[in-house]
Amino acid sequence: MKPYSESPDILKNTLDLALKEALTSIAPQWSLTQQIAVNPFWHKVNTPFKQWAAEFTACTGQSLLDTPSIPLAPSVLNNEELKKQAQHYTFLHGDNLQWNDHEATQPLQPKKSLFQIVDEKQPLNGQLHHAIRYQISQTTAAFADKQQSQWRDDTPQGLYAFWRNHLEKRWNLEFAGFNQLISQRIKLLPFDSQGAIPFIVNELSVNSLHWKKWFQQALFSFPGWASWCAYQDQYGEGALKGSFLSDLLAIILSWEFLIDDTSRTEDSAWFDWQAQWCDDQSTAQQDHLNYLYSALWLKEYQYQQTLIKVLQPAPTALNNTDVCHTQMVFCIDVRSEPMRQTLESLDPGIETRGFAGFFGIPVTYKQPGQETHYFHGLLKPVGLVKDTSSDPQTGILAKIKKQVSHAVQCYQEQIKSHPLSSLLWVEGMGFTYLFSLVANLFKRPTVQLPHHYQEVSKGINQLTLTMSEESKISAIKAFLKGTDLNNKLAKRVIIVGHGAQTVNNPHQHSLDCGACGGQSGALNALLMVQLLNDYTLRQRLAEEGYALPQDTRFIAAHHNTTAQCIELLHVSEDKSLEPLLSVFNQATEQLLDPQLSLTHASKRQKTHNWAQVRPEWGLINNAALIVAKRSKTRHCQLQGRIFLHEYNADEDADLTQLEQILLAPMIVAHWINMSYFTSRTLPDLFGSGNKLLHNVVGGDIGVFEGNSGDLRIGLAQQSLHDGKEWLHEAQRLTVIIDASESAIETVINKHPLLQSLVDGHWLHVLSWQNDEFRQYAHGQWITC
Repeated sequence: MKPYSESPDILKNTLDLALKEALTSIAPQWSLTQQIAVNPFWHKVNTPFKQWAAEFTACTGQSLLDTPSIPLAPSVLNNEELKKQAQHYTFLHGDNLQWNDHEATQPLQPKKSLFQIVDEKQPLNGQLHHAIRYQISQTTAAFADKQQSQWRDDTPQGLYAFWRNHLEKRWNLEFAGFNQLISQRIKLLPFDSQGAIPFIVNELSVNSLHWKKWFQQALFSFPGWASWCAYQDQYGEGALKGSFLSDLLAIILSWEFLIDDTSRTEDSAWFDWQAQWCDDQSTAQQDHLNYLYSALWLKEYQYQQTLIKVLQPAPTALNNTDVCHTQMVFCIDVRSEPMRQTLESLDPGIETRGFAGFFGIPVTYKQPGQETHYFHGLLKPVGLVKDTSSDPQTGILAKIKKQVSHAVQCYQEQIKSHPLSSLLWVEGMGFTYLFSLVANLFKRPTVQLPHHYQEVSKGINQLTLTMSEESKISAIKAFLKGTDLNNKLAKRVIIVGHGAQTVNNPHQHSLDCGACGGQSGALNALLMVQLLNDYTLRQRLAEEGYALPQDTRFIAAHHNTTAQCIELLHVSEDKSLEPLLSVFNQATEQLLDPQLSLTHASKRQKTHNWAQVRPEWGLINNAALIVAKRSKTRHCQLQGRIFLHEYNADEDADLTQLEQILLAPMIVAHWINMSYFTSRTLPDLFGSGNKLLHNVVGGDIGVFEGNSGDLRIGLAQQSLHDGKEWLHEAQRLTVIIDASESAIETVINKHPLLQSLVDGHWLHVLSWQNDEFRQYAHGQWITC
C-alpha cells in the first residue's frame, strides 16, 4: 500500500464535506442537572435506520443491532403467519425478511486508532492506548470544569489550543522511545484545529475515500466528550461556540500523528491501520446485518400484534362529567400509565388524561446564583419565575437571607475543593458531618416532595411569573385543547407533575420529568393551576369562548415515581378531599414493584438509601406512544410500557393539535426510546457503565466510570439489568394514532423531519380507526 496524495484543490472541498458529515454524526448531551434522554444519532435521522446501522458498523466495527436471544424459527409459525409477516416486511422495506443467519458470518472487528495498533505492535498491553485516552479525557475535563477546579487556566483559548499548550509543557508518556518522538512532532502541529486537521490528513496520507469513516471512528471512540462538545457548539455561548467538536477531533487525530514513526512499510503500524479502512463488509457480514435487522423488525411486529389485541375491542368507557368527580392530568411518561390505570380501577369517578409534563408552560426559575429551566431542550421559555413576597419587608429579609446563605455555601465549596484548604477542612470540620451522617442513617422514610423541590412548592405564593397576559391565555387554551378538557370539566381537576426521589445519585435528574428538562413537573403544575384559577384570566377566556365553570377547582399534585405516591401541593385542609387521598394511598399499595419484591415500607425507605443503585426502573421497556382519547385505552393493561397522550380528532379539524403532538411529545418519546435502545445494544459507547464506579466530573458535566476514560453518557447498567439478565427490550417506538389516514399523512408530509423518521423506519406509525390498525410508510398504508 502506497501513501496517498491528492491535489490541494480537490482536497479542501472533499475534506470540508467529510468533516461536516462526521461532525453531524454526534448529538448533544445535557448536563447532569438538566439530564434528558437523547437519541445519540439524532443528527443522522435523515439517513434510513438500517442504512445508518450499516454505516455505523463500517466506521466503528460495532453493531447497533442486538443479537436475538433465540434464533428466528419460522418453522414454529403456520404458513399464513409466515406469509403475512414476510409480505408486511417487504411492503415496508422493499426487500425480503431474512430468517436465517449466514453460516460464514465473521465476527465484527472494532476499528482501531493508529495509537491502538502501535500499542499492539510494541506490545505494551494496552498501556499506551490507555495513557493517551487518559490524557485526552483529563485535559478535556480540565478545560470543561467551571465549578470544581480552583486552579484553572482562564485564558480565552479553544479546547485544541488548551490541549496543545498543556501537552507541550507538561506531558510525559513514561514509555521508552515515545517521549522524544512526541517532543519532536508536537512542535510541527499547527496552533489551531482548522490548520491541524488538514495538516494531519496530509501527513498520514489517508485516502480521501476513508476520511469520513476515519473522522467518525475518532469521534465515536470518545462519544461522551464528543456529545459534550456537540452541546457546547449547539447551545453554548461565547466566541468559542461552534469550535468544540472540531477541536476534539483535532486532538484525537493529533495523537495519531504524534505516535506515527513515519514508516510506511508493509510491517508498519501505519500499513495495518490503513488496511482496516480498505476492508469493506463481506457479503456474509451484510447478510448478518440483514438478519439482525429482520430479527429486530420481527420482534417489533410481534409486539405490535400483541398490543393490537389488547386494544381491541374497546368497550364503552366512562366519559360523563355528571358521574366523574375528579379529572387528573398526568405527564405522558410511561410511569404514569400504571398509576392512571390503578386510580381509575379503584374509583370509576376518576378520569385521567395525558399531556406533556411541562403542561404547556415552559419557564425558567431564577434563584440566587442559578437559573433552572423547566422545559425540554427542544423548547424555549415563555416565562420567568422569580422569588418575591407580598410583604415588602419580608421579601427584602428573605432575599438577604438567601443571598447570605448562597454566599456561605459558595465559600464552603471553594474551601472544600481547593487543593490546600480541602485538607484542613477535613481535619478541622470533618467531625461536624458526623451528626448528619448518623441522622440520615435513622431518618424516617417519607413520601413527600423531594427536598430540592420543596421550596418551590411551599413558596408558590412568593413566586412571580413574568409572562405576558396574551402568553398566559395562549398557554391555557393550548392546555385545555391538548387535554380535551374544554367544555368537559369536572368540579375538581388535578394537574399532576412527576419526579423521582433518590439520594447519592448523580443521575437523579434522569429519573425526573424529561419534558421539564430533567426537573420535577411540580412547578409547572403549580403555575398552570395558578393561571387556571385566576379570576381575571377566566374572564378573558370566557370572552374568547373558553368559559370555565365557576365551581371547577384546579389543584396541583406531585407523583413521586420512586415511592409511587401522589401528594397534593399547596392545598389547605379540606375534608372533601379525604376520600380521594384514600384512593391515592390504595393505589400506592397496589403498585408495589414485583421485580424488586418490595413492601410498602421498604419501597418508601429506598428513596433515602445511599447505597440504592436501583431506586426505580425509570422508563425501562418503553415501547409505544398512543395518541388517542383515554376512553379507548382505559380498559387496557398496558404494563407500564406506553406513553399515553390525549387526543380527540373530532376537536382538531385544522390538525394543529396532531401536528404539535407529532413534532414535540412524539419526538421526546423517540429520544427516550432510542436512548434506552442504544444503552442496551451499545452499552460501552452509549451507556454510563457501573454506578458503583461513578465519579462526577466538573460538578455537573457528567461522570467517569472510575477515575478516567471517556465521559460516560446514557443509562447505567443497573438501570437496564437486574444483576442476572437484561430487563429492557431494545425496540423502536411504535406510534398509534387515533386519527384518519389522510390526517396523519397530511401532517407527516408537511414536515421533512417527520418524513425522515417514518420513511426511514426510526419509528413506526399506525392509524387506529374503527378497530382497524394500518401502518404507514413511503406514502402507503398496509393493514397490520
